[in-house]
Amino acid sequence: MNPPYQDLCPAYDGGRAWLLTGPNMGGKSTVLRAVAQAVVLAQTGSFVPADSAVVGVVDRLYTRVGAGDDVARDLSTFMVEMSEAAGILRGAGPRSLVVVDELGRGTAAKEGLAIACATLEHLCGEASTRLLFATHFHELGPMGVVPLSLPLPLDPLVSKEQEESMD
Repeated sequence: MNPPYQDLCPAYDGGRAWLLTGPNMGGKSTVLRAVAQAVVLAQTGSFVPADSAVVGVVDRLYTRVGAGDDVARDLSTFMVEMSEAAGILRGAGPRSLVVVDELGRGTAAKEGLAIACATLEHLCGEASTRLLFATHFHELGPMGVVPLSLPLPLDPLVSKEQEESMD
């Protein structure tokens, strides 16, 4: 059985970005949290619970996990999610590790897919960051696999026929 993740972006030293897809309760969030914790442990020189690990220097760890509103500040769940994502997009760089869990779930399916797609495109392209991205949007690639090459022409909302007619 194939694992629920596949290499998403090309990189000079192996996969820099991973897209995790799978069913609810399939362990996607657990993988994200375990990797983030292992990276923090490695950065502090602590024991990393793995047979082996090669972890480069991480200057920042960004996370976008969980969902919830902020009633005290009059912010909806969607607005909180977008504010967190905007902070990641502004600050993440090549030495950062970004962990994103279910971005775009706080809105309609097409808008959520567009948000997830644009975020992936920026983080894998311009920001060239190290990324773990869990999603239910299987449209980001056939059966969870997104064979990409830079530059990233991600546009899952346009069919191949529509794309060819635009040329």
